[in-house]
Amino acid sequence: MDRIESALSSLGRLFKSLLSISALDAGRIRAEITTIPLNHILNDVMQQNLAAASRNNVDMRYVETDVWVSTDPGLLQNVVQNLVSNAVKYAPGARVVFGCRRRGGLIDIEVHDAGLGIAADDIANVFQEFMRIDGVAKQADQGMGLGLAIVRRLAMLLSLDVSVRSDPGVGSVFTVRGLKAVAATGDEPSAPTPRNPSAIGTAEQLLEGLRVLVVDDDEDARQAMLALLERWKCVTDTSVHPPDTVASFDAVFMDHELADGQLGLDHLSRLKKVTD
Repeated sequence: MDRIESALSSLGRLFKSLLSISALDAGRIRAEITTIPLNHILNDVMQQNLAAASRNNVDMRYVETDVWVSTDPGLLQNVVQNLVSNAVKYAPGARVVFGCRRRGGLIDIEVHDAGLGIAADDIANVFQEFMRIDGVAKQADQGMGLGLAIVRRLAMLLSLDVSVRSDPGVGSVFTVRGLKAVAATGDEPSAPTPRNPSAIGTAEQLLEGLRVLVVDDDEDARQAMLALLERWKCVTDTSVHPPDTVASFDAVFMDHELADGQLGLDHLSRLKKVTD
């Protein structure tokens, strides 16, 4: 039962991340720009990661700032949260520091860790989907390799650039560039509400109304998937056989081994060509 519960939890996180990427790629998420003290975001991310830092024996701190920025607070917070949680995960027993740096009229957010670092050959692909660094995941809880892919998409939505520099055995620095500094408005708003369910928050905040097709010839598996998606307030449809088109859907979950020896990946490749 423990193994089943663990597997279900991992699948749940995977599906949330996949649907988050689908929603971002489909343009369902819109940036809601406002002004906010950047320190609100940094402090909230700090509080969210204290427990994980303690478990990993990580010396974590952030540099306070009085800078105000113009951005979508919830989306930016999730960018920083993903980067800091990754740093805490992959720097056990080491130090993690994050904060901001002025560059002219713009602001950079930097997340430094003294962890295992990333090899030069992996740097170019670190923001790709399902990318996990060899030898790193073995040192920590294995992720799905989707967190940084979501970070890149959220940064693009906010017209920001995200990059990394790293030295194996020394550590890494992830940088978010391009935030616009603005004058303080006087009345400090409340802390932002995260909007990316793969990091924190609920899937319903992002996935409500997402149109999802489930293709599976196993009745139990199909109904279980439908129940999960409907709990996330997705609009669902189901089929035993692969359809001829999926143009009316935002995402498709297809069983890998279908009846009569058919492979789900072959049908997905065909449908992608039809859709393109």
